[in-house]
Amino acid sequence: MARRLFAFLVGINDYPEPVPVLSGCVNDIEAFEAYLRGRTSKDQFDLDVLKLVDSQATRQAVLEGFQKHLSQAGKDDIALFYYSGHGSQEPAPVEFWDIEPDHMDETLVCWDSRQEGGWDLADKELAYLINQVAARGAHVLVILDCCHSGSGTRVVNRKTSVRWTAADKRPRPLDTFVFVAQAATRSAEQPASPKSWQDLPRGRHVLLAACQSDQTAKEYFADNKTFGAFSFFIRTTLESANTPLSYSDVYKQAMARVRTSVMEQSPQLEVVVSDDADLPFLGGAVIPRPRYYTVSHDGYDWVMDAGSIHGLPAASGNEYPTVALFPLDTPPNELSDLSKAIAQGDVYDVKPQSSKVYIRDVSPDINLTFKALIISLPVPKITVRMEGDEAGLALAREALAHATPEGKPSIFVEEAADNARLTLSAQADNYVIGYPGLSQPLVNRLFGFKPETARQVVQRLEHMARWINTAELTNPGTYLPGDIVQMSFLRGPEELDVRKLEFEYRRQAGREEIPSFTLRISNKSDSTLYVAVLVLSESFAIDVLIGKPVVKLGPGESISEQVFASISDETWQKGISEVQDIYKLIFATDPFDARLLEQKKLDMARPPQTSRGVSGGKSSLERLMRQVQNRDAYLGSQAQTYADWATSQVVVKVRRPLDTRLVPQAGEALILEGGLMLEPHPALVAKARLNTLPPVNRGSLEGPGLPAIFRDPSLGTRDFTLDSFRSIKSKNVLELSDVADYRVVTPEQPLRMKVPVPLSAGEQVMAFGFDGDFYLPLGVGLPAQQQTQFALQRLPAPVGLGGRDVKGAIRIYFQKILGQPLGLDYPYPVLAMANVSPEGEVAYEAEVEKVKAAVEKAARITLYIHGITGDSRGMVSSARHVNAGDLLLTFDYESINTPVEETARQLKARLASVGLKAGHGKQLRIVAHSLGGLVSRWFIEKEGGNQVVQRLVICGSPSSGTPIATIQQWATLGLTLALNGLTAVAWPARVLSMLLGLIEKIDVTLDQVAPGSDLLKALATAEDPHVPYTLIAGNTSIVPAALDGGENSKLGKMFGKLGYSLASLGFFGQPNDIAVGVNSVHAVDRSRSPQPEAATIPCDHMTFFTSEPGLTSLRQYLV
Repeated sequence: MARRLFAFLVGINDYPEPVPVLSGCVNDIEAFEAYLRGRTSKDQFDLDVLKLVDSQATRQAVLEGFQKHLSQAGKDDIALFYYSGHGSQEPAPVEFWDIEPDHMDETLVCWDSRQEGGWDLADKELAYLINQVAARGAHVLVILDCCHSGSGTRVVNRKTSVRWTAADKRPRPLDTFVFVAQAATRSAEQPASPKSWQDLPRGRHVLLAACQSDQTAKEYFADNKTFGAFSFFIRTTLESANTPLSYSDVYKQAMARVRTSVMEQSPQLEVVVSDDADLPFLGGAVIPRPRYYTVSHDGYDWVMDAGSIHGLPAASGNEYPTVALFPLDTPPNELSDLSKAIAQGDVYDVKPQSSKVYIRDVSPDINLTFKALIISLPVPKITVRMEGDEAGLALAREALAHATPEGKPSIFVEEAADNARLTLSAQADNYVIGYPGLSQPLVNRLFGFKPETARQVVQRLEHMARWINTAELTNPGTYLPGDIVQMSFLRGPEELDVRKLEFEYRRQAGREEIPSFTLRISNKSDSTLYVAVLVLSESFAIDVLIGKPVVKLGPGESISEQVFASISDETWQKGISEVQDIYKLIFATDPFDARLLEQKKLDMARPPQTSRGVSGGKSSLERLMRQVQNRDAYLGSQAQTYADWATSQVVVKVRRPLDTRLVPQAGEALILEGGLMLEPHPALVAKARLNTLPPVNRGSLEGPGLPAIFRDPSLGTRDFTLDSFRSIKSKNVLELSDVADYRVVTPEQPLRMKVPVPLSAGEQVMAFGFDGDFYLPLGVGLPAQQQTQFALQRLPAPVGLGGRDVKGAIRIYFQKILGQPLGLDYPYPVLAMANVSPEGEVAYEAEVEKVKAAVEKAARITLYIHGITGDSRGMVSSARHVNAGDLLLTFDYESINTPVEETARQLKARLASVGLKAGHGKQLRIVAHSLGGLVSRWFIEKEGGNQVVQRLVICGSPSSGTPIATIQQWATLGLTLALNGLTAVAWPARVLSMLLGLIEKIDVTLDQVAPGSDLLKALATAEDPHVPYTLIAGNTSIVPAALDGGENSKLGKMFGKLGYSLASLGFFGQPNDIAVGVNSVHAVDRSRSPQPEAATIPCDHMTFFTSEPGLTSLRQYLV
């Protein structure tokens, strides 16, 4: 009886708003469906496919796909779930906080997930669904091509872009999780406690994921279509296989291809049972590709029974895959002698299971069938998209058009407007080569828009193109099993796991030891084979490690080579402390000269190659090698023998930590790599160095990963580099080790540093650290003479670094936050009219006469006044959602050092200057936030504003005060809550920028809003102004679970590390909005006429103008 293979394929491109649409997800699953239908063994397996695309893939449909389709799989059956679409995150319910340190769940975004009443499919729900299937005895495979997929849950490189959508910031009730909802339907005899959700069973399965849980998955352009990079390389690895591959084999080959084609994406293989990594892919359901194909005439064309599902590539420009045709009765051992072929042909019109062949020079009998052997593959030109300064690009295009010695166009690189592999940016008189969608340059910039510089740019592009084509060199026509030659890495007698080959320099007795390993190449076949190993480095060099000359291995023979995994002193002294090399194994049935593929590192001359080749260039493999490095050799040569060959490759990472240097306590500053300057600190005993590890790759080694708020692309954050090189290996981590006492760094004695990287307008930088429990804000970067200077006010406690340093170290990370300047001419105060676009963009006009003319024409005017922690932009952008009348005005003022009374008088004067005096005859409504409410009240109650204002709506204004003592205390508390995800309402992007701006200020006490201040007493006893007041308070602040336990609660411990106590912030025991208690907002005399309206809504101090409850309330009270 045949086994069953149940496949559930989900691909979503066309998401409804607000989720961004994608372009390659449906292609992924349709291509994989074609692969399954064409290559699944019909004799051994019954294939049953359920496919959901776009609007079909609702959350309910996905749940039913598991519970009604995949759950049919029983013992010895195969169940495959393949998802291609957006990955994202959502706040985890407090019940999951113990297992989610960042308080975020990773999710799959179904088609309707972000519609009203919809939810993402959380990682825990996916685990629950997998367990239901696995419990029936089925073998379960999960393939996820989306962002955050490494946790079990996609950006497109145009050739790449990103499959990630912003986190769903809605708090998610526990009862919306599928396992909770289904548990609720059980009998009363089977109750489940909330804690049991943390102990969900993990069903036995294999997961192939596009990237680590804190990375983004990218899309890739190939065969004139967009695919997920991971999906494309998984599928092409499988299509080219002529023997069953294990999951580990598939992972190794796909991982190496992904990591040579896109950046910052590391595919993952995860198994519940370790031995499952060596199981055959899909339980061996896939038919191996045959050794040869057949070509026959269908009455119209010559057709070959091979197509894209067999790994056959499409034509590239004027180059086509080439086949040799042999009589059908030719013995297999004679197929390598091309002199016995009756003809050769070009393959075109490649379809999934068949292709057409144009037979050259002869016209065979159309009634005959021929054996076909793939003997040549096209080597594509690498495409580059050019952007930026037209003068610089014109020079680059001219150099590209005359790149060969004969003055002809480049044979390796061509320009493409879309779906390019590389980008060339010309800006500020320099050229930058990079990957699409990524800001880091691949190599150092070239300066000067000159013909010789443009020629050097093209030489670099061609050099990189040759490296890329070598890295991607594979043979889809091979009949050699992929496992007959094994490449093993050994440390002593131990064979290392090729899924994670990482080597690090160590110090022993004060001396630096270079890590080493033994590389062993073993021939497991019963035939003689020829082998070579290339090393492709990040400097775009290609070196032959084994194979000078080619190594001949008889059956069962092996060769071993000791390899030192080193980083050169030249590279290391430039501050580059980590590299990744590709080790590429090539094995063939005939001798070949791997030196044909060699090239030196970028910007060094290519070695001469005319005399190379052990067989005169007559083998098809050597012909292809010449083609990769010199296309003219391909155009003028003819292979005489067919050397069957195959490749495999792995990625090796080497880390050489930079030297640590003692932080001075007096005297001259310490200058680190790239020019970073650490000023002396009188009490800090520590050693310092820069590090290349980006936060997104930390994983569990140094903490739970980048704070969730920085993973949201809508926030507009970027890594901030700490050196002036700005290359792909730029540093953004300052590491302090051997720290005697981290507590000696204080606001009074900060650790000061300068970074030789300037900030642009509107940019700010936050320094933060992780102490093993919490993320802590450490300081803010300020511009200073083309540099950025920091005064770190605290340090986190040292954290162990995964066993590499028993004492631990402090790692300080830096994140650039893109702010949004107000766009007004200062000095304060400024009364302006504002125009708000449908997208929320704000344009100001502050010229008095223009504002006055607009006031004259308006009947209903709304004036927005901000609080102590911002400007009017974030408030007034919300006006597009409410009834704001005929004219929008804003009042921006200096809120830190100017007394409320003086600001109120300034407001009165500015309004009068535009015609808004007593008896103006119009309707003026003020919407004020926080301190702006006190300014408005003083104007109305003490400065005659009751004859000017017809209504006042105040949000979160501390009428009876707030216990927060200083500006920096408020900003520090706010940043800490945001970094640790402890606010019950998700904050908008601009909040971080605003809070950082406050930390920049000289610390000022908040005396006027302290309970019992003279200001608040005067307002409490003021005469009734007879103006309608609406007092809107927020009652949603900290996630409740963070408050359990008082000073020993999560919040109490976190504030304690900042030097504060919960007791000093007493309102945290009462309803509050994080900054102000509800009672304080409502503390206006209710005996006034008309009686003030008091409202309480579910938002916090920062979200009155961005959250739906806040906007709903404003709509209600601005009717």
